[in-house]
Amino acid sequence: MLPIALATLLPLLLSPQAPAISAPAAQAAGPYEGLWDTSYGRMRLRQSGDAVTGSYAYAGGSQVAGTVAGERLTFTYSEPAARGEGWFELRDGGQHFEGQWRAEGQPGWSSWSGRRVQPVAGRVWLVVLEAYWESDLAEAEYSFGDMLQSYFTMSAARHVQVRHRFFHDAEDFRRLCGEVAYLAEPVVLLISTHGTPDGIGVGGTTIDAQVIAASTRDASNLELLHLSGCSMMSGSVPARVMAQIPADSRFPISGYRASVAWDASAISDFIFLSFLLIHRMDPAEAVRQCRLVAPYTGDQRLDGAAFDALGLDVLMPGDVARAGATQSN
Repeated sequence: MLPIALATLLPLLLSPQAPAISAPAAQAAGPYEGLWDTSYGRMRLRQSGDAVTGSYAYAGGSQVAGTVAGERLTFTYSEPAARGEGWFELRDGGQHFEGQWRAEGQPGWSSWSGRRVQPVAGRVWLVVLEAYWESDLAEAEYSFGDMLQSYFTMSAARHVQVRHRFFHDAEDFRRLCGEVAYLAEPVVLLISTHGTPDGIGVGGTTIDAQVIAASTRDASNLELLHLSGCSMMSGSVPARVMAQIPADSRFPISGYRASVAWDASAISDFIFLSFLLIHRMDPAEAVRQCRLVAPYTGDQRLDGAAFDALGLDVLMPGDVARAGATQSN
C-alpha cells in the first residue's frame, strides 16, 4: 500500500503535461558536436568555434582534444596507458566520419571511424547510482533504486529509461558517472547514499566536490544532478562542483539542506522526479511545485506535521554566475 501522502498526490503526478525540456540539437555548436558510435567505443564531443574536446569509452574512459579546419578534425588523444594523435573527416552530411590514429612515437597509422548516434525523440534517462546501505549481515537489504525502477514502469512514464547501479568507492563512482555521457538523450543523475555537507558518503569515506566535478564534467547531456542524501545542499559542495565545470557545461544540482528521514526523503524524491521526468518541468519549477504540494519539502516545519522540513533546493548554473559577479564587484 502506498503512503497516504503519496496516494493523495498520484492523480496530479501521473497527469503528464507538454514537455518543457527537450534534447539538445545534435549539431547546435558545430558539426562534430554530439555523440558518436566509433571503432573504440562511444565518444561524446563538444565543439566551440573550431575547438573540439571530448571523451570516449575505450579503456574505461579516455580524452580527445583538437581543432577543426573545414571538415577535418586534427586531434590528440590520451588513454590510461597510451597517448597519440589522429584526424577525422566528416562524410554523409556530417553523419559519419573516417580517420586514422597513431600512438606517440610510432610510425604506423590505424583506422578510426564513427557514426553519429541520433537521440530517440522524447526519451529521458533516470540513472540511479546507489551506495550499499547495509553494514553487516544482520541488516535487511534496502534499495531505493529498485523502488524507482518499479515506479517508472507506469504508462505515463514509458518515455523514461531507468538504470540502477551500485557503487563501492570513488573509482566506481567516477566510472559510472563517466558512462552518462555516452547516453544519447537527456539524463537525470540521482545519487542515493548517506550524505554530509562535505559530500557523498560511501564505504566510510567521502567523495568531495573535486571528484564529483571531474566525474560529471564531460556529460553535456546531464539535465540535473540530484544529491539524494542528508545535508548535501547545506554546505559549499554544489557551488564548488559547479565552479570546477566550464560555464557552458554546467548543469543544475539539487538536494536537501537538512538531515532527512528515510520515508520523508523517499516520498519527496518520488514527487520531485515525477515533476521532472513525467511532467518535464525544469528543476527550479519542480522544486517550487514540490514545496506547494508537499510543504514539508520546504524550509520550515508546519505545526502538527509529522515530518521535519527537508529544505529541498536546487542550484542553477545562473545562480553561480550571478554569485561570482556579485563577489567580484
